[in-house]
Amino acid sequence: MNKTNISYLTHTWNPIAMRCTPCSPGCANCWHLKMADRLAANPAIFPNRGRAYAGLSAPLLMDEELTAPMRLKKPAQIGVQFMGDLFHEDVPESFICSVLEHAAEATQHTFLFLTKRPDRMLEISGRPWYGHHIPHFWLGVTVCNQAEADAKIPVLLSIPAAVRWLSVEPMLSNVWVPTSYMPRLQWVVVGCESGPRRRPCNIEWVRSVVAQCKAAGVPVFVKQLDIGGKVISELTQFPADLQIRAYPEVKL
Repeated sequence: MNKTNISYLTHTWNPIAMRCTPCSPGCANCWHLKMADRLAANPAIFPNRGRAYAGLSAPLLMDEELTAPMRLKKPAQIGVQFMGDLFHEDVPESFICSVLEHAAEATQHTFLFLTKRPDRMLEISGRPWYGHHIPHFWLGVTVCNQAEADAKIPVLLSIPAAVRWLSVEPMLSNVWVPTSYMPRLQWVVVGCESGPRRRPCNIEWVRSVVAQCKAAGVPVFVKQLDIGGKVISELTQFPADLQIRAYPEVKL
């Protein structure tokens, strides 16, 4: 369980040591792969973890990490397996269910699940034990362009959840969400790509998503912007109309 500098999280929980595989144009400059390379080369970590981060073995399922959220004394917003993807095809369903079951018991926290593989998330959500909405589970899908939005948002909307959220990151094109879909989302996060090889993000694309959210009454969180060729994450440096970091209201 680690603290995080991702502005909408307080902690990340990564019970799997893994090396994710690209499945989207948004994966081209993935920060996770760079971090996995550093961890794989770190002589201080256990060799079996290093092999998993290097992609030389199957994902390492760390049972000892399953109870980590219960050890946090204060309520937290926890990103689940942001170092990879919990719903990756190489992660056994039984372990995914163990993660979900432990998270379901930790009702003092809010768990943010985010995947580029919504079909697997939908499949898991159909299992008998997951037959209800869990208020402290926020189930999210990442899209980076219009084609992904068209393909993945309908799948997300088929998943039972108290909060369904959309991460438009890294934003690589304008994204339009059909007006019939938007009110069924509880939250949208939008942001440009970061890193030395980042691709440009037109600020008008961000404005378009913000306008769509406002029109539908959906909370939107503007994470970071491409301004003057630089990645800006300090809210006070955003244009006034984009200084928005709203959260969903969850009815318990």
